[in-house]
Amino acid sequence: MPLLPHNTVLGTLSIVEVYEYHDIPCLFACESASGQKYLAVWTAEGAQANTWLYAPMSRIRYEYVRSGGLDLRSAFASAEDSLVFRVIVPKAEGACTIERVPCERLGDDELPAAGQCLDLETATLEALERSAISRTANSANREVLVVEFPPTARRTEMSAWLLGQALTDIQGCLDAFGQVRAGQATSRAPIPQDIRRRTQVLVRRAVAASFGLELIAAEPANLFDESLVRQAIQAFVDLLRAKGDAAAIQRHLRPLRVRSAQRYRVLLSHLASEGLDMKVAWASPGTAERVETEMPARVAREAIGVVEELESTIAEPFTIRGGFFLWDARQRRFGIQDREGHEDYTGRQGESIQQDYVVNMEEEFQVTIRERVQVSRTTGEEKSSYELVSVEPIK
Repeated sequence: MPLLPHNTVLGTLSIVEVYEYHDIPCLFACESASGQKYLAVWTAEGAQANTWLYAPMSRIRYEYVRSGGLDLRSAFASAEDSLVFRVIVPKAEGACTIERVPCERLGDDELPAAGQCLDLETATLEALERSAISRTANSANREVLVVEFPPTARRTEMSAWLLGQALTDIQGCLDAFGQVRAGQATSRAPIPQDIRRRTQVLVRRAVAASFGLELIAAEPANLFDESLVRQAIQAFVDLLRAKGDAAAIQRHLRPLRVRSAQRYRVLLSHLASEGLDMKVAWASPGTAERVETEMPARVAREAIGVVEELESTIAEPFTIRGGFFLWDARQRRFGIQDREGHEDYTGRQGESIQQDYVVNMEEEFQVTIRERVQVSRTTGEEKSSYELVSVEPIK
């Protein structure tokens, strides 16, 4: 018994996928020799022939129908060209009948049930070939970093907010790591623009690997020594490969100083809170090798505690001279103005400050303060909080 129409305006057809089968395929996608796709549904069986509806589909429409982004009823009732084809195929030899039917003339009994959807994983981007990462790095003479996340739908799509946050966090890590590798580490001053230029990565393309982005260094590789962005990516990959191993995290992160720890903690917190599993592949020019690692959300949760504990031990306290304008022993709060820089510092009194310690607001003190930097997940801006470590009156 013939299934597909032949010698019609629909062209020479072949079945791409069958979604429902009862003795014969009842719901399927097919394609003409010229590449036109159709969604076909079996609507009636007669003694002499079977009747079908064929809805022409663009590539995007096909992807959304297949992944469940558009229900089956709408695929026919709201076809892109506002018409479908009613196809009558004889059970025996004979000519097929094709009728163009405007969507508004379709009967309710011809359409799939309301709310019925397919639910198939559907790649909507170019597939990622991991072997091609090294070729890209060599061809462009630049570092290449591919970052993969699970898609937020059956299609290879991802929330713009989540993706933007992840990219901000990754670039923040590379900037902080690069600043240390360049020998210009600071915990408080802004990262110099020259450092940020040398550690910058660009989005080259999106790829279908769950949902992946191929990032490429903004600057070419240095022929004579390692580029700063390569050193930063190496530090980033080393930390990811450490997973939740406390000893390995401390070994890699302690030399990178407090700002790096803060930035890495922000990335881990983002992955953990959003339940994002991140995979990374890295390739450098001049080699065919690539490095692959991952940071599952559950491991990120474990690593956060290690990084926070490390932060408290490597945060570099600083000393100022000034007068207090706030001292609240009960709430353990303080406020002091630096006499030299005329900058105000407010925060909490550390455990080393006795509960009953009393200060004279008229006196001048030398104090030691430890800074903790919080990085906003929405803007990437740094906000400092301060802990008073020691107080000594100046005689």
